[in-house]
This record gives sequence, C-alpha cells and structure tokens, in this order.
Amino acid sequence: MDKKYKALRGFATFYKIIGLIVGIFGTLFGLLSISSSFGAGGSWVTAVIGSVIVGSAFVAFSELLELLIDIEANTRTTAEYFQQRGQSSKRTGVRSIARNKQPD
Repeated sequence: MDKKYKALRGFATFYKIIGLIVGIFGTLFGLLSISSSFGAGGSWVTAVIGSVIVGSAFVAFSELLELLIDIEANTRTTAEYFQQRGQSSKRTGVRSIARNKQPD
C-alpha cells in the first residue's frame, strides 16, 4: 500500500522529536538548576513539570496526527472490501434485506 499524506507524517515525526527534546532537555536543565539556584525556591520544580507537560503535549499531538492517518487508511480499506464484495458501503444490511424481499 502506498504511503499517503507524506507531509502529515513528516509533521507527526517532527512534533514527536520536538516533544522528546523538550521533555528530556527541559527536565535535565531543570534538575541541573537545583544546584545553581538552590535559594530560588521551587523554580526548578516548575521547569521540570513545565517541560514534561509541554513535551507530552507535543508527543500527544504527533500521536493524534498518526491516529487520523490510520483512521483514514482503515476507512479506505473497509470501503474497498465492501466494493469487492459487491455491496454498498452505505448500510449494507438494508441492501441485502431489499434483495431478499419477495414481491407481494
């Protein structure tokens, strides 16, 4: 099967990479700032939590894009299956009942 939506797949990969970078490096820099700003209160906690949330949001958005691509592919596969069977993709049960109905 050919790969459709190459640009959308590229964006999904880009957002996933950015999310991982933000999450990993943000957490790393937040933890490293413990020693440099010990008297600053909870700023390192905010940096760690913020980077994890923002990184997770980027990864979640990339997963959403991949989900939408998969839904489209599954919908297309189902439509092709019903077309090969000679059935309409709209309410297949209605068509089969109408075919078996005897005239009065």
